[in-house]
Amino acid sequence: MIKGFIFNPIETNCYLIASGGKVAVVDPGCYSPAEADFLEKAVGEAGHLTHILLTHGHPDHCFGAARLSRKYGVPVTFSPDDAYILERSGQLAGLFGLDSVDTGFEKIPAKDGDAVKIGDIELKAMATPGHTPGGLCWFSEGEKVLFSGDTLFAGTIGRTDLPGGDYDVLMKSVLEKLMTLPEDTMVLPGHGGDTTIGREAATNPFLEPFNEPEAGDVEPIALEGRD
Repeated sequence: MIKGFIFNPIETNCYLIASGGKVAVVDPGCYSPAEADFLEKAVGEAGHLTHILLTHGHPDHCFGAARLSRKYGVPVTFSPDDAYILERSGQLAGLFGLDSVDTGFEKIPAKDGDAVKIGDIELKAMATPGHTPGGLCWFSEGEKVLFSGDTLFAGTIGRTDLPGGDYDVLMKSVLEKLMTLPEDTMVLPGHGGDTTIGREAATNPFLEPFNEPEAGDVEPIALEGRD
């Protein structure tokens, strides 16, 4: 079973995966206590929480991670390549007029190819940098489902003007990693509606040649304190 929720003012997708009484949550972006209560109720109805997975460290994807982690005693799995992003996610939230985010939760590192089991469902981490340096997509071959975070959306790709973003790196991730998946793979992105790999391969304008934005079209957003 997979359920989707939309949380926080940025309307971030959060996903609950349940199998055999085990539960995983991908990108717990619940911003208010009411949103956190709603997610926790859904977890309780689905089974026992065993995994909290992040696709990347931006605040809208992890607002609720600390509360969820502490309540259930489950560490948060993410790429250490996004440690800088996660450490300064509160600063980034402030730039968008949002409250700070608690990132002091217990963490488990994940790298390309690592797998987690939720009952009968296996998810593999796919390193897809570009939106952030440590972007991860979570792919279930058995279920033919990809949790793409902010790497790939229906009809577009993730923005690259935030700290650590790189357009060329993102396009490499999309073309060499995601577009090699089966065409009937369902794509569940970090924002907006679902799609499929085949649909994006055929219709996504960013996958057409010679479409890179002109230099200077977008002014990157910078954060203070980068090492």
